[in-house]
Amino acid sequence: MSSTAINDSIASSHPLNVSVIKGKIFVAVVPRGVEWDENINVKFIFLLAMKSNEVEELQNVYNTLLYFIYSNNKQEV
Repeated sequence: MSSTAINDSIASSHPLNVSVIKGKIFVAVVPRGVEWDENINVKFIFLLAMKSNEVEELQNVYNTLLYFIYSNNKQEV
Protein backbone atom coordinates (compact mmCIF):
# COMPACT_ATOMS: atom_id res chain seq x y z
CA MET A 1 0.00 0.00 0.00
CA SER A 2 1.37 3.43 -0.87
CA SER A 3 1.44 6.49 1.33
CA THR A 4 -1.59 8.74 1.31
CA ALA A 5 0.35 11.76 2.54
CA ILE A 6 0.29 14.40 -0.18
CA ASN A 7 2.91 16.65 1.39
CA ASP A 8 4.21 17.37 4.89
CA SER A 9 0.89 18.81 6.09
CA ILE A 10 -1.88 17.20 3.97
CA ALA A 11 -3.10 13.62 3.70
CA SER A 12 -5.98 12.00 1.87
CA SER A 13 -7.67 8.69 2.39
CA HIS A 14 -10.31 6.83 0.43
CA PRO A 15 -12.00 3.40 0.46
CA LEU A 16 -10.21 0.60 -1.34
CA ASN A 17 -13.38 -0.86 -2.80
CA VAL A 18 -16.51 0.42 -4.51
CA SER A 19 -18.90 0.00 -1.59
CA VAL A 20 -19.83 3.70 -1.46
CA ILE A 21 -23.59 4.19 -1.37
CA LYS A 22 -23.57 7.99 -1.39
CA GLY A 23 -20.53 10.15 -2.07
CA LYS A 24 -19.21 12.12 0.90
CA ILE A 25 -16.17 14.22 1.70
CA PHE A 26 -14.97 14.78 5.25
CA VAL A 27 -12.22 17.17 6.25
CA ALA A 28 -10.33 17.00 9.54
CA VAL A 29 -8.27 20.00 10.63
CA VAL A 30 -5.82 19.13 13.40
CA PRO A 31 -3.89 22.31 14.36
CA ARG A 32 -1.26 20.38 16.37
CA GLY A 33 -1.04 17.73 13.68
CA VAL A 34 -1.35 13.97 13.76
CA GLU A 35 1.30 11.41 12.83
CA TRP A 36 0.61 9.95 9.39
CA ASP A 37 2.56 7.29 7.54
CA GLU A 38 6.29 7.43 8.23
CA ASN A 39 6.67 10.20 10.81
CA ILE A 40 4.79 12.79 8.76
CA ASN A 41 2.81 15.21 10.92
CA VAL A 42 -0.23 16.29 8.89
CA LYS A 43 -2.69 19.01 9.86
CA PHE A 44 -5.31 18.51 7.15
CA ILE A 45 -6.90 15.14 6.36
CA PHE A 46 -9.32 14.74 3.48
CA LEU A 47 -11.45 11.59 3.61
CA LEU A 48 -12.99 10.90 0.22
CA ALA A 49 -15.80 8.42 -0.40
CA MET A 50 -16.99 8.94 -3.95
CA LYS A 51 -19.02 6.71 -6.23
CA SER A 52 -17.39 5.72 -9.49
CA ASN A 53 -20.18 7.40 -11.50
CA GLU A 54 -19.50 10.77 -9.82
CA VAL A 55 -16.61 11.55 -12.15
CA GLU A 56 -17.43 15.22 -12.70
CA GLU A 57 -17.85 15.88 -8.98
CA LEU A 58 -14.64 13.99 -8.24
CA GLN A 59 -12.74 16.11 -10.77
CA ASN A 60 -14.02 19.27 -9.06
CA VAL A 61 -12.88 17.92 -5.69
CA TYR A 62 -9.41 17.12 -7.03
CA ASN A 63 -9.08 20.55 -8.65
CA THR A 64 -10.00 22.25 -5.38
CA LEU A 65 -7.66 19.97 -3.44
CA LEU A 66 -4.79 20.75 -5.83
CA TYR A 67 -5.43 24.48 -5.39
CA PHE A 68 -5.25 24.02 -1.62
CA ILE A 69 -2.07 21.91 -1.84
CA TYR A 70 -0.23 24.52 -3.88
CA SER A 71 -1.46 27.48 -1.81
CA ASN A 72 0.75 27.37 1.28
CA ASN A 73 -0.85 30.52 2.70
CA LYS A 74 -4.23 28.69 2.75
CA GLN A 75 -2.71 25.98 5.01
CA GLU A 76 -2.01 28.24 7.98
CA VAL A 77 -3.96 27.07 11.02
